[in-house]
Amino acid sequence: MIRIPVCRQLVQHCLLRSNASTVTARSTMSTRITAYEEMNNYWAKNKKLNRPLSPHLTVYKFHLTMAISIANRVTASAQQAILTGAPILLVCLPGDFHHYFNAVRDMDIPSPVIYGLKFLVAFPFAFHLMAGLRHLVWDAGAGFGKNATLKGGWVIVAGTVALTALMMLYKSAGPEEKR
Repeated sequence: MIRIPVCRQLVQHCLLRSNASTVTARSTMSTRITAYEEMNNYWAKNKKLNRPLSPHLTVYKFHLTMAISIANRVTASAQQAILTGAPILLVCLPGDFHHYFNAVRDMDIPSPVIYGLKFLVAFPFAFHLMAGLRHLVWDAGAGFGKNATLKGGWVIVAGTVALTALMMLYKSAGPEEKR
């Protein structure tokens, strides 16, 4: 029975003490600048100095390394969507892979259309492969200078063109020719 009043006194003492420190903290907080005032001061200073709201594409000079970086991300996303979407589509459709393969083969698609489709597959693959090789060079700690990144960008462009041409000119032997 004696323990309860002692606990009450201890709790009341702790609560009173924490309230006192909270009041002290509140009184010192009122002398500080608030976040809202600080934000208003920041925007007023930027407006007075005629600064833009934030860096934008119009502020930066568009360069090859920037274009390659953006294209690398786009090709990676497109390839991932195709590599995951095509199998899911084939699983959901009635029939099997051979049925659709034979249906496309029997369409007698003209040669320019086939080369256009080969290009749509080969170019993103070749580009992403070449950009990935440059990232491996960067991971090794080389090629970070301004001239080196520019030369590396042109190597990616040339390598992509060459690899795409090789893949488009490659013709596999058909089922009849393999015998």
